[in-house]
Amino acid sequence: MTQVPFPMSQRIEIERRYFPNGVNAAQINLLDDIEKRLAEAYKAGYEQTSIFGFHEWSNNVAMGYAIMAMERLNFYEKEIKSVIGAMYRVFDEVSVLEAKAHYNSSDY
Repeated sequence: MTQVPFPMSQRIEIERRYFPNGVNAAQINLLDDIEKRLAEAYKAGYEQTSIFGFHEWSNNVAMGYAIMAMERLNFYEKEIKSVIGAMYRVFDEVSVLEAKAHYNSSDY
């Protein structure tokens, strides 16, 4: 994984907020060091999740699982399209936390 640079706009915002009179060389070095350590911590966390098999989640992943389950249950193509269409709308209307709470309180 390559190191993603800290967005310059955020760096400038931090400098303006915490150093309103400008930054000197020592403060620049401090900010550079913090940025480097944050990037290393992010990378370590990303690698750690990869070790344990956690993968990126997306709506498309959820759709794929739903399609595979319906295919295994021999749903008709029309039914699968209907469910996927409904899922698109739900993704737009319901937050991840709401969906999780709904699943956790369901009988399924």
